[in-house]
Amino acid sequence: MIVEGAMRKAYQNLSIRLKLTLAIVSASFLVLILFSGVFIAAEIYTFRKAMVSEVSVLANIISLSATENLMLKRQTGDTQILESLKAQPHIRAAFLFDLTDTPRAQYLDNSAMEFIREAISLDFPASKAEQWRRTEGRRVSLDWSHLGMFNPVYFQNERVGTLYLLSDMKDLSSRIHALLFGFLLALGALGPFSLLLSRYLTRPIAQPLLNLFETMAAVSRNKDFSVRADKETSDEIGHLVDGFNDMLTQIEIRDSKLADHQKYLEEKVLNRTLLLQETVASLEQAKLAADSANQAKSQFLANMTHELRTPLIGVLGMNELLARTELSEQQLSLVDTVQRSGESLLALISDILDFSKIDAGFLRLDNVEVDLYKVVEEATRLLAEKAVAKNLYLTCQIMPEAMWKVRTDPSRFRQILLNLIGNALKFTESGSVAVKLDMQMSGSALGHFTLTVEDSGIGISQQEQARIFSPFVQSDNTSTRQHGGTGLGLAIVRQLVQMMDGKISLNSREGAGSTFTVELPLPLISKQLPGLPATLRGRRVLLYQQDGNTQGAIRVMLSGLGLQTVEAASPDDIWHRLQLDQRQNFPFDYAIIPMEAVLLDGSLLSEKLKNEPLLASLRIIVTGCRFPAGTDQADRSLAFLELPATWMNLTTCLVRKWQRIELVSGQDKHISTKEPVCGRVEQRPYSMQHRVLLADDNAVTRELICLSLAKHSVAIDIAGNGVEALELLESAEYDLILMDCNMPELDGIEATRRLRQRGCQIPVIALTAHVDQRVYENFASAGVNDSLRKPFRQNELFSVIEKWLKYDHGQPTATPLQLPNITEGEG
Repeated sequence: MIVEGAMRKAYQNLSIRLKLTLAIVSASFLVLILFSGVFIAAEIYTFRKAMVSEVSVLANIISLSATENLMLKRQTGDTQILESLKAQPHIRAAFLFDLTDTPRAQYLDNSAMEFIREAISLDFPASKAEQWRRTEGRRVSLDWSHLGMFNPVYFQNERVGTLYLLSDMKDLSSRIHALLFGFLLALGALGPFSLLLSRYLTRPIAQPLLNLFETMAAVSRNKDFSVRADKETSDEIGHLVDGFNDMLTQIEIRDSKLADHQKYLEEKVLNRTLLLQETVASLEQAKLAADSANQAKSQFLANMTHELRTPLIGVLGMNELLARTELSEQQLSLVDTVQRSGESLLALISDILDFSKIDAGFLRLDNVEVDLYKVVEEATRLLAEKAVAKNLYLTCQIMPEAMWKVRTDPSRFRQILLNLIGNALKFTESGSVAVKLDMQMSGSALGHFTLTVEDSGIGISQQEQARIFSPFVQSDNTSTRQHGGTGLGLAIVRQLVQMMDGKISLNSREGAGSTFTVELPLPLISKQLPGLPATLRGRRVLLYQQDGNTQGAIRVMLSGLGLQTVEAASPDDIWHRLQLDQRQNFPFDYAIIPMEAVLLDGSLLSEKLKNEPLLASLRIIVTGCRFPAGTDQADRSLAFLELPATWMNLTTCLVRKWQRIELVSGQDKHISTKEPVCGRVEQRPYSMQHRVLLADDNAVTRELICLSLAKHSVAIDIAGNGVEALELLESAEYDLILMDCNMPELDGIEATRRLRQRGCQIPVIALTAHVDQRVYENFASAGVNDSLRKPFRQNELFSVIEKWLKYDHGQPTATPLQLPNITEGEG
């Protein structure tokens, strides 16, 4: 097949003259071969027919001569009759048989005994012996090497014997060899003749085509379409030349028109180029104007954010101080309303600013190592109080496959979580909100993480789902009035997910809740699955929770920790199972039950289990959103697992309960039924030996910080701008500087830069209402050590001061500022 293809390709590449020559020569040879073949076949047929006829005549003559002896059964004379065949050189053997097939006489050519033996073995096979005996007529055995003839001998129509004659075919072979020799001589003579004939016959066809080809090459080479090919014949080739000349005429006319049109286009292009240059100049001016406007917009947004957040420091900060005074219940309620309203306003401002940053392309993602499941758990616990306030179940289920340290932006991932969970809590009035994190391997170093937030809220219609991720859109305009918000949360989530190369989808039905699914491909670093001591693995746990999602989440964690988990259907089922297994000497090691679980008889399940002597070895863990007021937390028979449960909390609770030590961390938070507006403030051991310089042009901020630090006996000096701050630094020594970044005459960034140029290494904490990352880069370049974003809470203020005020009364060592991650919704 390959050889055939190569030959075909080689033939196609030949010139037309060679193709015609090859065709004529091939046809001549083919005719000669066919003629010679027919002639030789005819000669062979004629020769064989003549040979059979000649042998038949000899057989008749011999048969007539031997008839009398066969009839009379005389033994004399038969041999002499057969010996007469010596006159025929081609007869090599003869045998005369009587009726019993017994040889009476024979003739053998001693010079051809080998031939005779081979021929006889072919003519007298055992399988044909009976056939030859019974033959009534003449039979011939003929091939290329011999001719054998069986001739029955009759006398008056009665068979009296059989004659067998054997002749060779050497004359036929000689004849064939002579014919082949003659064929080869004719073939050799035909070659030169056919070549001469082909040259004569192909010239009228090939030469005009070659002339046409040369004309085409000249036209192609010189681009001169005025040349015409010479017409030599009026046949098809002549028509081809006419067509080629017509084509050249059309091309020449077209070129003439194109030249005229080109001249016209050049003039038109020149005019349009001038117009385009004018347009480009206008666009450049417009671009400069747009860039200037965009920069002005960005600066405006930054300034507006600063100006909007700055007054909130007075609202939220002073309100926080007010909440720590002696107030009536009604006054505390009003203070709480002010605090929540201020925080809602701050969240709205952050959403609008963050969407603007994403839309303008200013947002950048970090790529750091983080325990992803911890981010999910922390975000869920941050919003647990909102779920408690609405009497909703909030669960966090982290599958063991998702317990990995990965590379991503934790702040942006946390923001996605807070927006999705907060949105679910906002639009869910009863039931539950379930958060789940799972992962499937996508290669050896990449994990395909799936985050789902499912709620039992109002749901979203199919019509609204198509635009729910668009900016400023909520599922119903009435929801904005009922639930609040700007409609930017899901738009921000979608854009952040896309920036992380992920996908977000929604599955919802109106009135039947919603499920948001976020899929993110993240690089894997290391597995982070917590473990239990060997003594606890395989322990039996009886589990019951009123909420199915909560029970499922705890079951997954227990199985991942290597514990045997048995699930109960009700409080009474727990009670009966524990008693039955205890009697069967197959007790449970742990029982995890809700704090408020009640038996059918009205008794509290946890109390009944605690007081049952048979269950003295049972370790009881009660679950709830907060430890109820009035409950004896010193009772070591119960351990408390705060919901939503996390891997670390559950692991710690199991270990400490096994060691008969209750996990009571965070007691202050669980004792009261309601937290203060801004959390509990710890007393810090500052003294008058610490001196702080506060530089801020805003009187409200100065008053707030002074009031906050008044109880801590910290000496504070105040400056209204950067110039005053530098003057005070020349005359006094300070342990810490609180420096506002926006001040008249000299701002805090430039003041810090000048301070560092003097060689002063006092820690500087920047006070700012900006959220632009570039502002923090300016802080770092100026030598600022830390930052505090307005509006701040009391604990945030105390934490940053405690971080930089050391207790050894020595000069603190300044370290450079670590750039923060700006996260939506942060206050």
